[in-house]
Amino acid sequence: MTATNTDTITQILVIDSRWPGWLAPHEMTMVVHAHRAEVLYFAAAVSADVQGDLLAAVTKAADSGLLPGHTEPAAPGGLLVATTISDPEVHAALSLNIPMAIVPSVCDATAQAVATMQRALDIGEWERKQTHESLIPHLIEETAELVDAINTFSQTEGADRQQAAEELRAELGDVLLQVLFHAEIASRRGDFDFSDVAGSFVEKLRARSPYLFDGTASIVPAKEQERLWYLGKAKK
Repeated sequence: MTATNTDTITQILVIDSRWPGWLAPHEMTMVVHAHRAEVLYFAAAVSADVQGDLLAAVTKAADSGLLPGHTEPAAPGGLLVATTISDPEVHAALSLNIPMAIVPSVCDATAQAVATMQRALDIGEWERKQTHESLIPHLIEETAELVDAINTFSQTEGADRQQAAEELRAELGDVLLQVLFHAEIASRRGDFDFSDVAGSFVEKLRARSPYLFDGTASIVPAKEQERLWYLGKAKK
């Protein structure tokens, strides 16, 4: 069921949309109880696929009979399931001091970055107007600023080096923002998402740097790295 108000909600659970069924036993028990009592509610932003995957995991867990505290509570309260802590329904429930549990992987910085960019394109008028082409000037600007930060860092010593490192970190984040932005625009066309971009990096390294994946433990000489890189490139 989709939550329409917070009147019956007594608990919030924020799950990871990448792995909806990956819950700790006590979290799964909470969902099973709410589902059986027909007080399991999904925030409107939770996709049908995520809902389906979670319910499939709930059914499997309930049938196993292995969950702790399997006895039904006498009067279970409503459980609101969301996939991001920035969800408006989560904020509304939190304003009423309703307790919230968060699946640890949701707090992963990369997942938060992706969720933040998704949110930006959901409600930001400026973001919603952007295209790959319109973002090119921003990419050029951020790349130039990153180059400046790298040069500053390489020339800085002593007490100022930590500050230079912080500036370098921030500029890398700005370039990452551009990657996230382009990936989210593509995702909304159904072409690819940030996970696919990351996956393309891994696949490229599998082809061009196979020693990273075959158990090699020793230092790989630079000449061998170069040979394998161009060998993999030639097979593309």
